[in-house]
Amino acid sequence: MDVVEGVLGRPVEACWNAFVDAPRLPQWVPALRSAEIIELREGMPVEIAFALVTGTAYSLIYEYDLAARTVRWQPKDGSVGGLSGEASFVATPHGTKITLQMTQHPGRSFSERALADPHALIAAFVRWMDAQ
Repeated sequence: MDVVEGVLGRPVEACWNAFVDAPRLPQWVPALRSAEIIELREGMPVEIAFALVTGTAYSLIYEYDLAARTVRWQPKDGSVGGLSGEASFVATPHGTKITLQMTQHPGRSFSERALADPHALIAAFVRWMDAQ
């Protein structure tokens, strides 16, 4: 599992809220065509169906530790081509530190694996947040 950290000059709440805002994920996640919330629980998406521009589609199941600002995800049983991981957000004196851990599952093409590299995802999130 790759672990990558990034620092954003934005408040932790803004970063956390943006990261868990499923309908906005296609705005910053490379190659993501759509993110459709399948199930909400207590206002948070617990299942999201994803479609990539490559045609790959899968669902992920999410769990949250709201107090620690940590989110974990894994492919829904029977879903092919997804990924599992965890993201956490910690306030720093100058903004927010994000830590991202991910494991890509079988069924992803080489290009899908490259686009979902955690370094690329952190960089994309930072650029998108800086533009907000």
